[in-house]
Amino acid sequence: MAVSAEDRRRWDRQVEALHLADNDEEGTLEVRAATLEMVNRRRVAHGRPELNTEGELHRRARTLGLLVDVPTAPR
Repeated sequence: MAVSAEDRRRWDRQVEALHLADNDEEGTLEVRAATLEMVNRRRVAHGRPELNTEGELHRRARTLGLLVDVPTAPR
């Protein structure tokens, strides 16, 4: 079965989005605060308690398997 040109374009866009999202940058304090605010708005909308700190957000993400600690190679 051949892959359509539209499917190839769709996959190319997905690959590009994944490359953009895959970075080690923590972001500015403003971006990090805005992210926590956005997460808390969604949590409240779903009847969940707000997270008070960025650390709580990271712990919750790890618990759900959304954030994985990857060991770095020794230098």
